[in-house]
Amino acid sequence: MIPKFRGLSIDEKSKGKWQYGYLIEDRGRAFIINEVIEANEQYITIGSWCPVEQRTVGRFTGLFDKNCKEIFEHDILFGHAGEDFWEVVEFDEADGKWVRQDLYYFSKLDLSENNECLEIVGNVFENEEFLE
Repeated sequence: MIPKFRGLSIDEKSKGKWQYGYLIEDRGRAFIINEVIEANEQYITIGSWCPVEQRTVGRFTGLFDKNCKEIFEHDILFGHAGEDFWEVVEFDEADGKWVRQDLYYFSKLDLSENNECLEIVGNVFENEEFLE
């Protein structure tokens, strides 16, 4: 399976809008592509692409929130278990899995546990007020 990505556009026509598709990185630049017209061992013809701000690039986790919305790396999740809590989605390289980092207690939980009870309320790039 080819992973799906998203990133904030830096193109003048769509600046600041999320772009979804496949990621190409080259010399410190990132592009989201949506269509490969033709490809072989020597070349690739891309149908549509958009330059994105590299620091905003995040992978799709393969999981969904309680509203069936795709959960991406850097999303902020809201939940309630006796009290309200907010968590940031990240990939734990050491454990090789997606985790939710609690913004108050700083604990890490496996993202696949109870994700259907959580709701995406933003992301770390557009909703910095959650990180304060």
